Amino acid sequence: MTTKQRFYKTVTADILGEGFGVFLDDRKLVTPAKKPLIVANLALAQLIGDEWEAQSETINTATMPITRLVNVAIDRTPNARAEMAQEIKKFASTDLLCYRTSAPQKLAQKQDEIWNPILEWAKQDLDLGMAMAIDSLDLVQSDETLNKVEVMASELDDLMLTLLAFLVPLCGSAILGFALLRGQLSANQVFEAIRIEENHNAEIWGHDYEDLDKAKEKLADLVAVERILAAIYIIK
Repeated sequence: MTTKQRFYKTVTADILGEGFGVFLDDRKLVTPAKKPLIVANLALAQLIGDEWEAQSETINTATMPITRLVNVAIDRTPNARAEMAQEIKKFASTDLLCYRTSAPQKLAQKQDEIWNPILEWAKQDLDLGMAMAIDSLDLVQSDETLNKVEVMASELDDLMLTLLAFLVPLCGSAILGFALLRGQLSANQVFEAIRIEENHNAEIWGHDYEDLDKAKEKLADLVAVERILAAIYIIK
């Protein structure tokens, strides 16, 4: 997190180069690497502008997830695409949705209820046949499946790859990352899918408020990605 004094009065989203950018007063917004921040459409530029407009006397980058993700897509992703795709592949090899428990029965049923339809979608729409393990961490996904994950990630443009690379470790699941990216699941549905065990434990022992604070941050990140996707018309 970085903070500094707000140095501008007005924020405007408008045409910049071959795309759209954000202007702070009459100065175009640039990335940390001093590259022009240019996005594909006005709606996304406006989302970024809204984050800058929402800043008070100080600028707090922790409250600007959309700006941060776009900065990464411009500054880092073009030179790190192979590494990012490989990291997504690595998470797919230990995908959250593939590790199940047999007890307690209520938890096992909840995993089946929420996770099975997502894995079925991955099989039908992504051609990813994920192996599952019950009460065991000894699980190996096929090379064919993992290579498909890597190829699908590699085929994304820089912004979409950035979003996926952000989502996958956030969720502990490549499948959930693809599901949000393709509009199969909403941010709230993904959040529900990754919180099954925590919610089950909370029903028994009560809520851990430190955990709830972290959960709120995670949901905010998921919603930020969903808003980017909606702005660029990936989610209809």
